[in-house]
Amino acid sequence: MQRQLLLAELPVEVLHQILSNLTVSELANLRPVSRSFRYLATSGTHWRKHLLDILVPKYAALHEISMIPPRLWCFGLIHDGWFRAYCEVNRVIGEPWLRGDDDLIGCHYFVYFKAHLRCRGVGVEEYHSVIRFTDQHVAEALEGLPLYPRVWRIEDGVMKVSAYPPNVPGREPRSLCRKLEHVTVAMISDEPRFMTTLSKLNATILEAAVDSQIISKGEMITRNQKFEETRDQLIDRTSEGRQHRLREILGFDARAAAGTAEEEEQDPNDNYSMDEKSSSESDWDYQDYDMDDEDYEDELWVYPGQVVER
Repeated sequence: MQRQLLLAELPVEVLHQILSNLTVSELANLRPVSRSFRYLATSGTHWRKHLLDILVPKYAALHEISMIPPRLWCFGLIHDGWFRAYCEVNRVIGEPWLRGDDDLIGCHYFVYFKAHLRCRGVGVEEYHSVIRFTDQHVAEALEGLPLYPRVWRIEDGVMKVSAYPPNVPGREPRSLCRKLEHVTVAMISDEPRFMTTLSKLNATILEAAVDSQIISKGEMITRNQKFEETRDQLIDRTSEGRQHRLREILGFDARAAAGTAEEEEQDPNDNYSMDEKSSSESDWDYQDYDMDDEDYEDELWVYPGQVVER
C-alpha cells in the first residue's frame, strides 16, 4: 500500500503557500497544533498581508497606518513582528478607550443628530456640527450648527454634558473611530492609539534587534529617524489640522472631490463594513492564543492576562 504523505512532511515553501490562503482565525487555530506549525503560522509574511492588505484598508480609523510605507515598519526584523503588530491593533480595538480627561481634551468630534440622519448614517453622511473638548472642560462648537457651549465631565466611564443624557463611549463599527452616543446624538472622532501603539512596538523591536545584533545601533537610529519623520508629517497637531485629519480619515474630502451622486447610490455597508460573521478579522481574539512555548522563552514580552506555564 502506498504511504500517504503527511502535511508536515511537505516542503516549507509549499506549506507557506497553503498558509497564505488561510484566514486570521484559521492561522491562529493552527498555531497550537505543533511547534513547527506554530512557527510557520506566526510568520510575518502571512500577518503582514492580513494587517496591511486586509484589515487596515477596511477601517477608516486605521488610515494613518496605511500612509506609512511598509519598508519603514521594522516588524520584519523578527520572525513574529507582524504577528505582534496585528495583535496590538486587535487589542486596541477591544479595549475601552475612555479612561480619563486626556482622552477628550483637545479632541474634535463630528456631531450627528439622529433625527436628521438619512439612510447612510454616522460617519458616512456629512456631520451637523463640529465640537472641541477644551482643557477648561467645555465642549465648544467650531463649525456647523451654532451649539451652546456645555460643561463636560467624565464619571463612571461615561461622558456627561450639562442638560444632556450620559454619552456612552464605544466604536463606530464601519470605521472603528471613537464614538460617544446617547439617545438623540452620536459623536465620532479619530483614534490616535492605533498609530501610537504600533509606534511603540516599532521602537521596542528596533531595540531588541540591536540587542540581538540583528542591526547596529547606528542603523537603529537611522531607521527610527526616518520612521518618526514620516509619521510626524502625517499628524498635524494644530486645531485646524485635527479637523482636517478627521475629515480625511473618514473620506469626506475625497467624496466631495469625486461628487456625491454615485455615493448616494452605493450601499453604505460597502465602506468600512464590520461584516461580523463573514469577516475573519473581527471574530478572533488574540488573548485566546498563548504565545509562549519552549521555542518562545526569549520573546520580547508576554501579553496581559496570559498564563505562562514553565
